[in-house]
Parts: sequence; C-alpha cells; structure tokens
Amino acid sequence: MMSFSVNEPSTILYGNFSEKSIRSFENYASLSVTIILNFILLASFYDATWAPADDGIYAHLGERILSGEIANRDFQSIHAGHINFVNAASMWMFGPQLVSLRYPIILIGLLQAAMIHLVFSRFWPWLGVIASVSLTGLGIIQYFNPTAHWYCHVLFVALIGVLHWTKPSNLGRVMFLGYLIGTIFLFRQLTGVIGGIGLVTYLLIEPNSSKDLPGRDLLFSRLLLGSMGVGLTLYFFSHGSLSDFLLFGLCPIAFISLAWFFTTCNNSETFRIIWKLSLGTFFAFVPLLFYHLIHNSMTPWVSDTIFQAINLSQLPVFSQREYGQFIGFSLHTLMNSNGIHSLLNGTYLFFLPILSFLNGGLLLWTFLKKKEEGQQGWVPPVLPFLAMFYAVVSIIYPVIIYLYLTVGLSLLGLLWQLYTSNRWRIFGLILSVSLSIVAIHFHAGQPLGRSWAKFMAGEKVALAPAPGLEKLSLKIEPAEGEMYSQLVRFIRQQTTPNEPIFVFPNSPEIYFLADRPNPYRFYYLQLDVMNVNEGRAFIQSLKEATPALIIFNSSDINNTEVSFLIAKHVQENYFPIKKIGEFEIFSSSQL
Repeated sequence: MMSFSVNEPSTILYGNFSEKSIRSFENYASLSVTIILNFILLASFYDATWAPADDGIYAHLGERILSGEIANRDFQSIHAGHINFVNAASMWMFGPQLVSLRYPIILIGLLQAAMIHLVFSRFWPWLGVIASVSLTGLGIIQYFNPTAHWYCHVLFVALIGVLHWTKPSNLGRVMFLGYLIGTIFLFRQLTGVIGGIGLVTYLLIEPNSSKDLPGRDLLFSRLLLGSMGVGLTLYFFSHGSLSDFLLFGLCPIAFISLAWFFTTCNNSETFRIIWKLSLGTFFAFVPLLFYHLIHNSMTPWVSDTIFQAINLSQLPVFSQREYGQFIGFSLHTLMNSNGIHSLLNGTYLFFLPILSFLNGGLLLWTFLKKKEEGQQGWVPPVLPFLAMFYAVVSIIYPVIIYLYLTVGLSLLGLLWQLYTSNRWRIFGLILSVSLSIVAIHFHAGQPLGRSWAKFMAGEKVALAPAPGLEKLSLKIEPAEGEMYSQLVRFIRQQTTPNEPIFVFPNSPEIYFLADRPNPYRFYYLQLDVMNVNEGRAFIQSLKEATPALIIFNSSDINNTEVSFLIAKHVQENYFPIKKIGEFEIFSSSQL
C-alpha cells in the first residue's frame, strides 16, 4: 500500500523538473507549433492561383515522361532533369492534375520549416517558430508553384544545416556538401552554380588558423576566389542593372574580395576541399548520367541544359525590369499614402528588395570590425553568409515572384545578426513579424497578374475553381477560368485525342489541359527557333507536321520577331476559325 508523507512534496505533482528538462519541453513544444503553423499556411494556399506557362511546362514534361518519352531525346528541357522526374512521380502518385504537383511542395515546406526551427532554436526555442513562419510567409505561399526553385531552396537550407551542425573535421562533411550542391544543380543549374560559389567561399575562410602563410601557400585558394569573384562580376554586368548589382551583387563580391586577403586555407587544404566537393557532386550526377547513357540522350541533354539554357537567359523578356523600380514604387506610394493599407504595403515593398543588402552589409561591417579587433579566426555565421549569396538567384528575372524565391532567407540572415545584438534584437523581431503578417494577410495566394494599384492597396482578387477543367483542380480568377474552359472545350470538340495541336509562343498548359499531343520536341518556341533563318526553316517543317489546330497568343510577352514571322505565315495560309481571349485558333481546313 502506497503512502505519502505530508511533510514531503509529491513527485507526482512537482516531479524533478530541472532547467534542462524545461528547456527540452520548450524545444519540443515550439517545434510542434512550428509544424502546425506552417502546415496551416501551406494547406491554406496550396491550390490558390497559378502561373499558366510555368505550371504548364512542368505538367506537360512530366506527362511526356509518364507516356514513355525520354527526357531531352524526345522533348526539350532546359532544367538538368530532377524536377521533371519529381513532377512525373507526383502525377503518377496523385493523378494527372496540376494540383498533384503541389503536394510535394507542402512536404518540402514542412521539412525546411523544421530545419530552420532547429537552427534558430539555439538562441530561443520560440525564435524558431518566428523564423520558420517568416520563411514560409515570404516564400512558398507567395508563389505556390512546382518550380525547381523550391526544391533548390529546401536543399540549400539543408546545406546550411549541415554546415551549422557539423565541424570542419567531421568525416564525410565536405563530400556530403558536394552531393547537396550537385543535387541543387540537377534541379536548376544556375542556382547550383551561385550556391556553389557561396559554399566554396565559406569553406575557404572557415579554417581558424591565425598563422601567417607565405603567398605561394595560398595560391590555389586565392586563384579560386579570384575566379569566382570575376565570374560573379561578369554575371552581373551581363544580366543585372546597376541597382540590381548594388542590392544583390555588391556584398557577395566584396566578401569574396575580403576572403582573398584573409583566407588561411593553404594549397593542400584547398585541394582537399575541392576534390571532396567534386566527388560528392559526381555521386549526385551518377543516376542521371546513367539514365542518359542507356537512352542515348547524352548529347541533347548537354545541349539543352548548357547551351540552350544560356540562350534562354539572353531573351529580351528577362531584361525589361530591375529591382530598383520596386523601391521607386514603394516610395511613391508612401509619399501619396491615403490609408493604413497603402502605408503598410508601401513599407513592405520598400523592404523586400533591400533585405539582401541589409543582411550582406551588416555581415561585412561585422567581419571588418572583428578583423580590426584582432579576431583573425572569426568566421561569419553560416546562415547570413550563404543567404547573402543565395539572393543572387533573384536577379535573373527582376519580378516580384523571383524576389520571393530568396527574400525569406535574406530576412532570416538579417534576423540572425540582429538577434545576437541586445540593442537591435527587438527591431529584428518586429521587422520579421511585421513583414510576415503583411505578406500572409495581403499577398499570399494572389494571382501574378494583380495590378500594382491593388498590390499597394492590399486588395485581394477573388479566386474560384474553374468548371470543365478536370486536369486543373486549382482556384484561379473566374474570368481566366472561363476563358480556359471555353478554349479546352473547343479544342476537344474540333480534334480527336491523338491529333496533335501546335501552341505558340509559350502556352504549354494548353497541351496538358486539353489532353492533346505536342508534335514538336520543344514547348517554348524561342528555345528552339531563335532567329529569322530558323523561323523560315520552321515554317517549312510546319507544313509537314500538319497539326490539327494552330493556336497563337498574340499578347504573350514572349513574342519576338520570329514568332510574329511564323504567326504571319499561319494567318496567311491557314483558316482562322475562332478567337478565345487572347488565343487565335487556326485550322488547315475550313470548318
């Protein structure tokens, strides 16, 4: 029979709670809250809006893989390959619908939220909740799309975690980092290159040796840093404006220059790092190399993913804007503010493009201050450092959705630095929470075509399921849904399931939604027909392919001299049978 002394506290009531056990409970409780909050956010917006061409590309190529076609041999793809196989697997598991491609995004969103929580919980368990919600609020739910970028993002967060949780002496550390950066490359080549530059720079300044080494012992590391600095500078000169360079390029290039002076990584250590990174990257490449070798598709794979990918970045559509314009829009709104909503959204838009500069600038100032104080072995915190480099991904296409691909990490880099300063800690928390609230409340799940006036006023656009589009299963603007429903219905009425149609310049979603084959290897006209001579040659091939219908989008921003040349030929030699929205439909025979 049990008995309790009235003079002793009951261990059932009070237990033996130490500070360590309380901390452990806080860690588990805050991680649970992180997962719940992020799941609510991701589940609330996973089926909201779309980017027709982008969603269409991934669905169209994934469906061609499922039909037995070989990547790059039978169809063109500028991505190295992983994203197409992931999307094909998603449709195989969940069905041939656009919404199926979004289920894995929910999973990776939760995974990166958990990793970010664990990284930030070293300061305070509940800071992990704030950081993870900020990353999701300013990231995936702003552009919930099966793009390769989000897979690169979660892998880059994992890379940050590996650097954060392991020591330089850990066996296999550098090789695993190489595997991660190689996998990122195989999802999106440019992100892998930019991330790789940041990773190598960090590894070359990570050794804590304070011993002065002669210049010849640092030759390899300095040659490597110099090459990366020159390459990154040339990239900004060829793809970015002056404002883009100042906002996104100045800090990482300055850091590479400082690393050139302060690195203590000798030649043998540098060789060891590069060798192990290369070996890890090779292991990441092995499955895809094997796939292309056995399917005799190696040559077109290299052509598509290197040469055609470079050609894509040179198209005029990528050089029509710059992020400095966002600052101008925001300042104009703030100076002419007529309510709290415009004030909040003007401030929000002002901060988004400068977060990378604030993160990088503060890190540079701290680095120089530590060196001035004689702390030669001080190494920058990994998350702010790599976030500074990752932000460069956004400059290839200066639009708001590309800013959302990296701005969350930039904010977390800044939060990390501000939280370690007692003076600025509260400001960092207020900034992160405020930007996240505005992002989630006013902008999450909103269509890409929403006007700047509505953006600044915080006006939301109503979304609804589109009737008659069983392969969509997303909520889009009603007028857009009605237009696509009419278009798909008409195509199906005029063609049989096996009859090919040709859509140009860039609307691959129509192949997928109408369930009609594409007679060509390419899905985006400008990737395969790049000049007038090639345009004339394509016109000859069009006569031989005889698609049942030809559909031209005259208002597409991807139209060029070549697409208009082909459109002129179609208008003169085919019968115009219908116009639905911006799509002109032609047939080789009169109905």
